[in-house]
Amino acid sequence: MKKLTPAQKAAKKKRQNEYMTVFMDGKQKRIKRPPTIDGMSADDFIMNNADPIWLHQNEMWENIEVDEEDSEFEHEIPSTPEGWLREISKAYLDAFEAIPFGIFVGQKLTPKDLFHLGPELCLKSRGIKRTKTSLKKATEAALSSYVATEELAGDLFDIPQISFSFSYIASHYGLNLIDEYMATKLLEYIEDNIGNLLKLTNKNI
Repeated sequence: MKKLTPAQKAAKKKRQNEYMTVFMDGKQKRIKRPPTIDGMSADDFIMNNADPIWLHQNEMWENIEVDEEDSEFEHEIPSTPEGWLREISKAYLDAFEAIPFGIFVGQKLTPKDLFHLGPELCLKSRGIKRTKTSLKKATEAALSSYVATEELAGDLFDIPQISFSFSYIASHYGLNLIDEYMATKLLEYIEDNIGNLLKLTNKNI
């Protein structure tokens, strides 16, 4: 048998990595291998790594593990500004975990894009079913308020945690879970406690 040249060996190895042999209708066929991430298929990668909020957003509810000890009190609105700060920090970290999965929905997510997930996390935190109506109300309130306030906020919205906090709180207002006065006071508190917010989220901006 004629020996392959180094170039031919490299080409053969590349083909083996890109294609696989399967049986279809009793015949062998060469098909392109499905894309992998860290050596795992897309499905396996999602099952091993996907955050519940990503699964919730993409309607993969059957794959979300439910805590049998979950209490209705977990969905109660925080009673103090400090409680809101802790909840927002937790929600931000949930959103942050969704970044690697943006590729599966054709989006490249960065921390500065996470304010778009504010409405999703609002629904999740309050235990509200994700319907077109509920998501639309929360999203419209968050985005319209964001656009109206962006110029006034200046450099503040360059901080991912701040823009996310604004979207998260505005979503609650859009769903009539808090009134305008409370939303304003909460945003003022968040702005006055940026250091604590960054410490709790522990993510680089």
